[in-house]
Parts: sequence; C-alpha cells; structure tokens
Amino acid sequence: MKIEDLVRYEPETGKFFWKTSRPGASFNSEAGHITGRGYVVVKVAWEPYLGHRLAWYLMTGEWPYRIDHKDNNFSNNKLDNLRNATDSQNSATVRKPSRNKSG
Repeated sequence: MKIEDLVRYEPETGKFFWKTSRPGASFNSEAGHITGRGYVVVKVAWEPYLGHRLAWYLMTGEWPYRIDHKDNNFSNNKLDNLRNATDSQNSATVRKPSRNKSG
C-alpha cells in the first residue's frame, strides 16, 4: 500500500489522520506524535516520517529536499506555514541557541 492510502493530511490544520484501522489506532483517529525537539513524526508501516516532509509529499506528490517552517514552530505543519527551502533560506530562520550571549 502507498502512504496516500494509509494517511490523510488536512492542510488547514496541519494534522494527519488514519484512513484505515490499525493496531493501536482506529479509522480517522489522529496520526503521529511530537518528539522532544518539537517535530511531528508519523510512523507508516513502521517507517517514521517527519510531518512537514510528509505533508509536502501528500500535497505535491514529491519528496522535498528541505522544508522550512516559516514561524519556527516545528509542530505547526499547516501547509501555509511550510515552504520548500534552499539551505540558505532554511538557515535564515534558525533560532539562536538559548545559551547565545551575543543577542
């Protein structure tokens, strides 16, 4: 089965839902969990997918090189918050480390 047959994505909310029942999850229940770093991860057939990459794939049919969260909120996978970014675009929105003393 293809990923598209198993998971549904809502671009307005950025959430994922199961299209089929499976062990531990029922039809139409929310899919995925948030990691300690704040990213959404959805396991499909035992393979983990980062939510922002999965969202892009489900909307465009292409796996992205790099996806940037415009608002730096890694769990916000609404389509209007995601962009297929270059390395320099992605670096421009990186947060400063919490121990940064330079301002």
